[in-house]
Amino acid sequence: MQNYGPMFDMVGAGITSPIELVLNKNVFKDLSSNKWTYKVGLNGISNKFFNTDCASKSSSRWISDPIPIYRNFTWYKTTFKAPLGNKPVVVDLLGLGKGMAWVNGHSLGRYWPSYIADKQLCKTEICDYRGRYSDSKCVSKCGEPTQRWYHVPRLFLKDGENTLVLFEEFGGNPSNVQFQTVEIGSVCINTHEGKEVELSCQDRPILKIKFASFGSPQGMCGSFDKSESDSKVDALSILEKECVGKE
Repeated sequence: MQNYGPMFDMVGAGITSPIELVLNKNVFKDLSSNKWTYKVGLNGISNKFFNTDCASKSSSRWISDPIPIYRNFTWYKTTFKAPLGNKPVVVDLLGLGKGMAWVNGHSLGRYWPSYIADKQLCKTEICDYRGRYSDSKCVSKCGEPTQRWYHVPRLFLKDGENTLVLFEEFGGNPSNVQFQTVEIGSVCINTHEGKEVELSCQDRPILKIKFASFGSPQGMCGSFDKSESDSKVDALSILEKECVGKE
């Protein structure tokens, strides 16, 4: 049922269409005028299926063979070992539809990798955020999921066996779900005059500063150009002297 959009206050709540139990085209029962009740929330949430310490998560409640796929409102559970090292960890949920995820009982929030960016929105001109903003400005990666990797804080993970629980609403295939580490090769930062920026490379040194500007540069992260309003002060050499080689 739609839960957003214009005139939402005019949308009927609950079951708004005729309901029938159908055996075949000649045998059916109309339940539309029956008395209906409803319950807020899901039993799985109330019983804390996502909580690894909850007694209701007994093995009898989970089916391992066959694994249902592309079925609405399905709970999935699996175990995994945390990636080695101290690099940031993400979980790739490509192949799923929409739902919620938990790692060791900690919520990762909602996921929606089946929401695909419009293929027609990407443009070839240089991205420039100046001026009036619209949702079609500086669009990238059209035709791809709007998000597929979700951050898993290292604090959520433990040595040995970890548990991932998914509640899939739309229907998807969890067989492609995988954990991996990410390494940030470069980062873009902006701040205003008089403000401070703190950057850490997790015990690794800053190797290079590719671009620095004290003004209003044009472009986007990775392809900035200086503008006419840029300061005559050589911001790049100042930052290189202060930051390169330091953690």
